[in-house]
Amino acid sequence: MLTAVFRGHEGFVAFAVFLTAACAAAVWHRARRRGLPRPALHALWAASAVSVVALTLWTTHGSGMSGVCTVNRDVLEPFRTVQGRLNAGLFVPFGLLGTLATRRPAVVLALGLLTSAAVETVQGAAPFVARLCDTSDLVANAAGVAAGVAAGALLVAGRSRETALPARTGRRALAATGVGAVLLGGVWLLWMSPAVVEHTVSDVPASAEQREAVETALREAFGGHYSVESASFVRGEGESGTVAAHFASGWAEVDWPERDGLRVDLIPGEVEEGHAFAVPGAPGPARTAEEAERIATGYAERYAPWALEGSRVAVERQRAEEAGDGTPGWWVTWTGRRGEVLLPKRLDVLVEPAGRLTGLVARNVEAPRLPEVTVPEERAWKAAGKHLGRGTGDAERAEPVLLAVRHEGAWRVHWLLTLREGSRTHTAAVDAATGEAHPAETWDASLGGQYQPFLP
Repeated sequence: MLTAVFRGHEGFVAFAVFLTAACAAAVWHRARRRGLPRPALHALWAASAVSVVALTLWTTHGSGMSGVCTVNRDVLEPFRTVQGRLNAGLFVPFGLLGTLATRRPAVVLALGLLTSAAVETVQGAAPFVARLCDTSDLVANAAGVAAGVAAGALLVAGRSRETALPARTGRRALAATGVGAVLLGGVWLLWMSPAVVEHTVSDVPASAEQREAVETALREAFGGHYSVESASFVRGEGESGTVAAHFASGWAEVDWPERDGLRVDLIPGEVEEGHAFAVPGAPGPARTAEEAERIATGYAERYAPWALEGSRVAVERQRAEEAGDGTPGWWVTWTGRRGEVLLPKRLDVLVEPAGRLTGLVARNVEAPRLPEVTVPEERAWKAAGKHLGRGTGDAERAEPVLLAVRHEGAWRVHWLLTLREGSRTHTAAVDAATGEAHPAETWDASLGGQYQPFLP
């Protein structure tokens, strides 16, 4: 891991090691000259402080957001992530060694908290550092310092306080810490702007219920052929998001909390044999659209019969960019419709030329109750043009599509309208009942790529 992080930055590593060793030697020499007890521990404490500052303020020479600090409402989040626990562990030696060296836990704790706050302030106030200020880091760092101080206090408990740093020195250190805290407070008041968020980490380990949801969906889609190895939850808006699962043959994800959208990507046979799914009783190859439809239908009849009822089927060649260096396969798609309105129920099956399945998009949603379409197409185009701030007469109009979309928690019918001007496209969604226009990107995240073939 460290090799991957610092590859190409060997100069920084060498400089940090030299600086740490030089500071440790200087502190050891000064402690011996002043007759302080435990000069070696003082030197190690200094080394831990220098290494912390070097690692946290190491710049990648990029650009950062000046004057912005993320304030995370989820105070306990850093302790649920590997990065947060690593941050806490980084500051444990500072608290432990400082307490063992000085026998002054309060002083060490105050200095540790000030150091952590100073690091985050510099990260947020100095864009050339190219690091981000985040209260989650501050919480983790403070917890690490406190744990180290507590461990050190237990190790020296009951021992003579005559070997501690003089009380006068401790008072001076606390006073200096107070002055530093005031200065940092001034920087925050004059320079820093908080950006309050519910969470700073979007990808967290999946709960038992979330893992069970993706395992069940995968088992039903492939008859237990694949087993989940790890699962994580990727947050969206509020409590919604997707549960992502990884296994030897690929990955899958399920919409949460709806659980009605499944997407699977398997390793193609052209990349590595034995991972793509062979449909029982429907062997390949799939050299033509008809052969691909026959294989996909065999899959749907066995594993997704719900998709065949009241649906229209279409077959199209996989795009070359999707296939990468391999031979493009075939997308076989069943869509539910009510008149001209495309319903959310959908099944997409990707069949590779050898006749096995390498991709799946399934959304088993009962047909919702929908408002009547009262806004005609031409009126929708005018609303879209006004919303986009451009006329629609000169631009090329793509074929309009009526979609059933869950917008702001309710099922609505929308016109999806796209204008093309050269290589640029502009897309707007117009409510087919009210005529209200808004960007298509504002649609509920639970769509999960449901209408991706219709988007520009």
